Amino acid sequence: MIHSTTDYAQNVHELRCMKPEDLLARFGTLEPPPFSELSGEYRATLLDQGGPWFGAFNLSVLNNPLHGFWLGKAFLPAGEREGHGYNMFFRGGKIHRVYRMRTELRPSRYDGKEAVRLTYAVYNSLCGWVRMLDEVRKVDEGLYLGIGAYGLRRKAPLPFLLEGPVGPFVGPDRQERWPLGLANIFAKRA
Repeated sequence: MIHSTTDYAQNVHELRCMKPEDLLARFGTLEPPPFSELSGEYRATLLDQGGPWFGAFNLSVLNNPLHGFWLGKAFLPAGEREGHGYNMFFRGGKIHRVYRMRTELRPSRYDGKEAVRLTYAVYNSLCGWVRMLDEVRKVDEGLYLGIGAYGLRRKAPLPFLLEGPVGPFVGPDRQERWPLGLANIFAKRA
């Protein structure tokens, strides 16, 4: 079991060794960070994705020569309960800041307690098209457990770690806006 008094490296090691169902149970014991705390760029690591095929598929989606190798996420609070962010990928010798998300404190879809929710459908991107939705809670100082899901039913929880901040918020490469005000329609369905 992980406690906030456990040293950082031990927390990371234990989370990396857990199965998805244990990570989801651990997520249920955590609290969201103060919203202003998630500010800047954070290094990300995929955790156990629940089986060799599903894990290999998700790893290949996030790490391939076409769109790059997933480095992490970034956050910028715009108030006490909301903000926005993006994902970072390394491709062609540079960092690409894409796949924007709206961030807000909301009840978790897993246990109803508050979490920082990352909603991608409000932006016109691959992550928005597949209705990706992530939730983040704090494990320890500078260490956060995220649970993602995508698709129409969002059944399989996809755990990941965030560490940082490792740098300042730089801003996305492009706006990724939906045309004709469609963001409001997609945001309501997210």
